[in-house]
Parts: sequence; C-alpha cells; structure tokens
Amino acid sequence: MLTRTQVENYVKEIPNELEAEDRRAAYATITGFSEDKSVKEIQTYYALTPEKVEKWMDYFKFSTERSERAGKRSSKTKKIENYLKDNIGKVITPKQMAEEVGMSLPTFYNFYNANVGYFKKVQRGSFEILDPKKERAKS
Repeated sequence: MLTRTQVENYVKEIPNELEAEDRRAAYATITGFSEDKSVKEIQTYYALTPEKVEKWMDYFKFSTERSERAGKRSSKTKKIENYLKDNIGKVITPKQMAEEVGMSLPTFYNFYNANVGYFKKVQRGSFEILDPKKERAKS
C-alpha cells in the first residue's frame, strides 16, 4: 500500500506529452496498486487492456508478484496480525497503528472489535498490545 505522498510522486513521474488515454491508464495503475488491487482487478475496474497495465507496472517498477496476491481480505488481516506480533507490549493509539500498518481508522476499529484479545485498554485512546495465546494460558 502506498502513502499519499508516494502516490503524488508517482503521478509527477507521468510524462506530460502522453495522450489522455495513456495518462488515464498510468494514473489508474498507480491508484489501483496503492489500493492493493491485483493486475487483473486493475484491468477490470478501470477498463484497461492488459498491455497498458503491464506497461505502467514496468514503468513504475511495481511488483506484479505482490500485486497478484493483493486485494484479499485475509492478507490485510495477516498484515495487522504480523504488526501486533512484532509489537507485543507496546502502548499505541489507534491512529498510530492505522498509520504504521497502512489502514484506515474504521478498519482498525473493525479489527479491534472483532479481536479484543489483542488489546488491553491502558487509558482513553491508548491500548497495550497483548499476545492473546499467553493471556488465555494465564487464565
């Protein structure tokens, strides 16, 4: 997932002398890649030919391997879980976690509500990251 600044930098790299359709294809490829869409999803969603998407994926040096695995809910959940495992014991705010993992606040709160065992409320707006397996073993 790309940050807003990275997307803006890639957009600045699009050559100005392109035809409108090529500019649209370049911008759509950047946007689709930043939203974790696969190459096939980018083609379908933005009505682009496979050649145009491949051309811009190569131009911006985007990994097509990563892009083929992207867009799946389970990979987003794994990304969050890996972050939590790497930061057990750390006190964070929802905003910090959302920025570090690259997700929106509503996504964080959905995950939080479905997986309360990963968090211990320290104070208003701050959570300590826990290992739910160890917490269950203690009980």
